[in-house]
Amino acid sequence: QAPPKTGKSMFAAQLTDALERCEPFLAWTPARAIRCLYIQVDAPPGDWVAQLEQLDLISARTLDREDLGLFFLDEPEKRVRVRDAISIGGFEFVVWDAAEKLTGMDLNKKEGCQHLLKMIQSIWAGPSLLVHHPRKLSEAGNWRNVDEIAGHHYLAADASAILTLRGAGSRKGKLNVLGRRAESRWELARNPKTYAWIDAEPEVNGNGGSGV
Repeated sequence: QAPPKTGKSMFAAQLTDALERCEPFLAWTPARAIRCLYIQVDAPPGDWVAQLEQLDLISARTLDREDLGLFFLDEPEKRVRVRDAISIGGFEFVVWDAAEKLTGMDLNKKEGCQHLLKMIQSIWAGPSLLVHHPRKLSEAGNWRNVDEIAGHHYLAADASAILTLRGAGSRKGKLNVLGRRAESRWELARNPKTYAWIDAEPEVNGNGGSGV
């Protein structure tokens, strides 16, 4: 989760590409190649293709707004289409980008969050990454209050981990990974040519981030 234009989709695209290619991303290395489906209904199709080409990320299959339209989780026939695509394609990991464009219901309310999660799980119950624009951010340096970061607890409570990305100027970022049993923090930078996220402080972040 992160505010708009922070680089969430780019981060998610880099992650899925690393999973597909079985290559390292930051300090994480997949044990094997994993087939990924990227559902991108946040960005206009042309913009998304341009971002992938800029990053040279072509591995993961993408279903975009041109394929599914906005708020497709509210349409039964489109849910069936996505479920069939996952099954036929043998995908093992799905990115849902972004939560606010998947359903027309209000995600600041309990009913909207429950609907979103129920519809996703009716399509795919396996590993997923849900990209989310939080309603409000924590104060600077306060990474621990997940409910405050998310704006509500309904989505956060159902997640195995919360990845919070925050911009720190046009060329830097901060990533916090908060799991049920561990937490790590990262200082990130942008590749000056592709604008991809890279590890800004590998000697500090090490394997698994600078744990706290």
